[in-house]
Amino acid sequence: MHWESALASAIEVAIAISGFSGIVAAVGHRSTGSWTPDDQLRLRVLLTASGIAGAFAFAPFILLDTQAEVGPIWRVGSGVMAAWLVAIPFYRRRQAAQRGATLDAPLPILVGLYVPTIGVLLFNTAVLGAPWPYVLGVVMQLFVAFTTFVRLLLDSWRNEV
Repeated sequence: MHWESALASAIEVAIAISGFSGIVAAVGHRSTGSWTPDDQLRLRVLLTASGIAGAFAFAPFILLDTQAEVGPIWRVGSGVMAAWLVAIPFYRRRQAAQRGATLDAPLPILVGLYVPTIGVLLFNTAVLGAPWPYVLGVVMQLFVAFTTFVRLLLDSWRNEV
């Protein structure tokens, strides 16, 4: 699969995940307006992760029309995405603390997928300049959005305490 088709597919998936977040908002006890701080934060994570995945997936199509050489685009894009992936957990922790919410990202997923993705993106920035690590970063954002969507959907059926 070429990067073009992979990123075009990622754009479609990002739009679908964002769209399905409306379903999450309409089901269960959330439809009556009783969102917990945790649910509100998860919805923010879902929308941000799918939106950023779509933006990162769309960016090369625009940037490649303005550049003759593709290597720098993958390097800079990978560096920006790595910086995003490093910064966003700190921002979410602060946001959670301010709202009285709990971030519940499973440690094995964080260590097993998230951290290595950042490493690959940094390696791509410094050495490779290839499209596949960039695509991997976009897929990581889609993974975050999808798992958050599933968590919100499954939690929508829990009983109020």
